[in-house]
Order: sequence, then structure tokens, then C-alpha cells
Amino acid sequence: RSTPKVSLIIGEHDSQTVTITAEDYNNKKITNPKTEWKSENEGVAKVDSNGKITAVKAGSTKVTAKVPGAETYFDVVVTNLPKYTDFSNAKIELVKKSTSMVQLNVNGSKNNKCLQL
Repeated sequence: RSTPKVSLIIGEHDSQTVTITAEDYNNKKITNPKTEWKSENEGVAKVDSNGKITAVKAGSTKVTAKVPGAETYFDVVVTNLPKYTDFSNAKIELVKKSTSMVQLNVNGSKNNKCLQL
């Protein structure tokens, strides 16, 4: 199996959803089994009881989701925030969305942001 990977920048959060079908000894489906989350290295990324991952410092770790009788895992890679981005040739545009919201568009960016005023 190929291991799924989550990439984050220090300080970012990501929530993972794991769907595991579990059955008891009588072959009855168990709905909403309690999931136990664990990070192999909490110095790199922490994970809470709901699967919310918080990037702590640059590095990589493995996060495991476990229910009785089954488990899965994925790799988490945390990188530093880039030191700077060169916008010297960028076209930057503010678009009014409402009386309290504008959208910042930067040409070439796939991550345009809405800003609350």
C-alpha cells in the first residue's frame, strides 16, 4: 500500500478523517468506534483525540489512527515557512466581496485569500 502523506507548514493545522468499518464478535457492525490517535514524534506534529494535527517544527513523523482490531497510518511532513516571497513582478488586486470582506488576488497564485475587514 502506498502511505498517504500530509504536508504542513509550522503552525498549520489539518484534520484527518478515517473511515474504518468494524464488527464485533457476533459480526454486528460497530458504529462510531472510538479512534485512538497517536503521533510518533510530537515534537514535529501533535494530534488530538479528534484527529486534528498541529505542525510544531520542521521534520517528519507518522500518525496512527487505531480502533479495536484495526489501524492505519500516514506520514506527516512539516516544513518551515519560506523566508520571503518575491512579489516584485506580481499583479495584486483587491476585489470587494461585501461591506466587510475583500479578496486578495495575486497572479499565479492558487491560494487567493478572502480578508475580513
